[in-house]
Amino acid sequence: MGIVFGKTGVKEPAFTNVLTGCGTAMSYDVRSYGVRYAACTDFVGTSNENGDGFRLLASYIGVFGDPKNERSKTDAGTGAKIDMTAPVVTNPASAGTKIDMTAPVVTNPATEGTKIAMTAPVVMKANGGSKQTMEFILPAEFDSMKKIPKPTNPAVYLKEVPASTGAVYRFSGWVDEKKAKKLTSDFIEQINDDGAKISENEGSKKSLLWQYHPPFTVPFLRRNEIWIELDKAQVTALKKKYEKIGVTASS
Repeated sequence: MGIVFGKTGVKEPAFTNVLTGCGTAMSYDVRSYGVRYAACTDFVGTSNENGDGFRLLASYIGVFGDPKNERSKTDAGTGAKIDMTAPVVTNPASAGTKIDMTAPVVTNPATEGTKIAMTAPVVMKANGGSKQTMEFILPAEFDSMKKIPKPTNPAVYLKEVPASTGAVYRFSGWVDEKKAKKLTSDFIEQINDDGAKISENEGSKKSLLWQYHPPFTVPFLRRNEIWIELDKAQVTALKKKYEKIGVTASS
């Protein structure tokens, strides 16, 4: 029941704190993430019609039975248990609907493919018009393409997610697209007030909504975060302000 009461018991992607405790109206951190890898699929649909994309990726990792993938070149021939990670990610600026995190999947060594536990973040991206892309970020042990099981469905493909640094605002409770957009707009304003010049349009395009708990978690224990990617100049501006007043990176 830990997942209901605010503890997921799953791993999160590794990151480095660049700054912590920034902001006045909205308290936030600046984090740096390394390279990650994702399983992806493209599909056409509105905010209420993204189930097919989710099912394709869930089938790839083995949520619904035998995984739809081929063993990687480094796989010894038995199924490998792959820890679940968090958070779940959506783009507040897109028409996509959030995909909530589900429970881990148990590995079955007898399967043909390599079974991968339900992973997160799940990333939703709007590509213009009705076309969207959904991504499952894979666990940290998949640190090269050679280690990742190849999808057997041509609609699923793999990609490298570049290293990035960004500002992260954390909050609790329920969140829908309208609330996410409002918080993102307020967050962009806060970052601008702190000296990192970023337009509303740029901030919205670089924003993501990260969610760490399934829908049955009690609202006040739900962990949500808004991420806005920053460039070097924007990070330097924030460090210049906050390091001057004693706000530094956590060790």
